[in-house]
Amino acid sequence: MFGFLSESKAKFRKFYWSRVGLLCLCLLWYTASAVSNTSSKSIFNISPCPVTLTFLQFGFVMMFSALFIGIRRFVFHGKSIEKPTRYVFTTTLPLSVFQIGGHVFSSLAITRIPVSVVHTVKALSPLFTVFAYRLLFHHSYPRATYVSLIPLTVGVMLACSFQLSSDIAGLTFALISTLIFVSQNIFGKKIFTEPSTKSHDRSSHRRYDKLDLLVYSSGTAFLVMVPVWLYNEGPAFLPSPHSSAYFQIWLNGFSHFCQNILAFILLGLVSPVTYSIASLIKRIAVIVVSILWFRQRTNAVQASGITLTFFGLWLYDRSKHIERVSVSQGVELDAKARAFEREALKLESYEKEVSNRSSPVDSRRSSTNVATSSDALSEAFLRPFILRPPSTNPNALVTPSAPVTPSILYKMDAAASGESSPAPYEPYTSNFSENESPRTPNNPAMAAMLAEKLGMPKPEKPWLDDAVRLSP
Repeated sequence: MFGFLSESKAKFRKFYWSRVGLLCLCLLWYTASAVSNTSSKSIFNISPCPVTLTFLQFGFVMMFSALFIGIRRFVFHGKSIEKPTRYVFTTTLPLSVFQIGGHVFSSLAITRIPVSVVHTVKALSPLFTVFAYRLLFHHSYPRATYVSLIPLTVGVMLACSFQLSSDIAGLTFALISTLIFVSQNIFGKKIFTEPSTKSHDRSSHRRYDKLDLLVYSSGTAFLVMVPVWLYNEGPAFLPSPHSSAYFQIWLNGFSHFCQNILAFILLGLVSPVTYSIASLIKRIAVIVVSILWFRQRTNAVQASGITLTFFGLWLYDRSKHIERVSVSQGVELDAKARAFEREALKLESYEKEVSNRSSPVDSRRSSTNVATSSDALSEAFLRPFILRPPSTNPNALVTPSAPVTPSILYKMDAAASGESSPAPYEPYTSNFSENESPRTPNNPAMAAMLAEKLGMPKPEKPWLDDAVRLSP
């Protein structure tokens, strides 16, 4: 009894701390994202330098990732950074271009419109994703997905119903950023889900550490962005150590790194459905925190639009969850059907092999033993009566004790449709007296149904003497 109590206590403690740990990680992720976005807006209020801030964000992520890898290697005696391969650079380079474009246009939007409005516009990403997959890849979605896009679109339109004439550029930048990130997700999914063309190339199957991936991706984006930064803003926009924006830039860089590494950790701990729900809550948290932090005035129309946007995102997430469940159930049923077919073909080949080795009487006995010993295809599993037209009496009613294999069904269908002559009839080893009682009321109903299905004469009273009873 004490052992049972201690085991239950250990399970409860494990369950409790796993849930508490996941909740703490989500709260840290939301906090890091909110700090990163609000500090970006504060920096732009001091000095509008969107390209410089994006350039420094990639540099900070690369620097902090390399720093933590060094601490792991020399302090905790862990593994060092993995050597990059050609596959890493060929995949991170195009994704880095998408990252640069999306972050730059997002920073340009934050310089002109509030953070809450920028993230509300980014909530339209499901709309663009559905339309892109529908038009480009002809992917069909359930009706619930299209219905969820209606409150989402209407909510964004209501939330952005302020002075559009003065902020149309900011809304355009936010919309372009959303389109770039949607394109990045589609392109990244195509890259990481398609199998490698070379089976002997193991570099594509290597699993890299989260910090290693951050170093490679942010480092590639940092190097690619050097000429862009020099052409647009350059070193003149770098803050001096004595300026008020210097500390905020360091805070922004560290929070941006924490946001990325926590996203990697959560994605590895939870399922994709849980991660999508956590991402939805994160967007809501960023919008609410930015409104409270900057004391943004929000009228009733904008508040209702933001609420409607949240509701549309929730509906979209639920529709995706239902789609995943239906797909998984379909895959499971298809797998069961294939397993049933394999077992039937295996049993049929075994019966043919036994019949070729033994005499006709032994063959009938062996088929009965096979049908009795089979787990998936026993007589209890395949019990219905089979009407098969023999050469002498087409109204004969038989009850097979051997399982119904695909070849038997094929011959029956062919004989019923008139495409070919039926195979010579071999009597089975059991009759009505050995199996079920012929006076069971289900027997004539089953016989009539199968007779109608196979296009044969309907037996009026199959339990009487006019129904042929075959025995060995």
